[in-house]
Amino acid sequence: PAVTQEGFREADLARAPNGDLLCVMRSGGRNGGPAVLFPTPLYCSRSHDLGQTWTLPAQIADRGVCPNLAVLENGIIVCTYSRPGNWLIFSADNGLTWKGAFQFGSTGDYNYLAVVGADAFIVFHEVRENTGKVVYGTFFQVKKT
Repeated sequence: PAVTQEGFREADLARAPNGDLLCVMRSGGRNGGPAVLFPTPLYCSRSHDLGQTWTLPAQIADRGVCPNLAVLENGIIVCTYSRPGNWLIFSADNGLTWKGAFQFGSTGDYNYLAVVGADAFIVFHEVRENTGKVVYGTFFQVKKT
């Protein structure tokens, strides 16, 4: 039940606070070249038995390549992804639902995140400047309400 251009790939794994394994994966994302292709969704599958079985992939965002996951000490799961744009999305319920899609950049380059505190993280992202690329780090803080 998935819309893909390339099949599932570029997966990242994280253990949710309840112990479930989460796998977030790309399903496409090529939006250039001779045939202009549309952005394809980002999907998530979960395992309750340490990876022996997995749920069917469920769409969590309308686009996404190179997803990167982190679980904050406060229980919030953060996912960064790109193309088109640089994005963040959040789950406060062990990855069952995702919300707060937030665009923080306009490139299609990959993002990587690292936890830097109980409710803080940094996202590293490439930005094209002049004739090359520069890597920026942007700090974010997320608190449960």
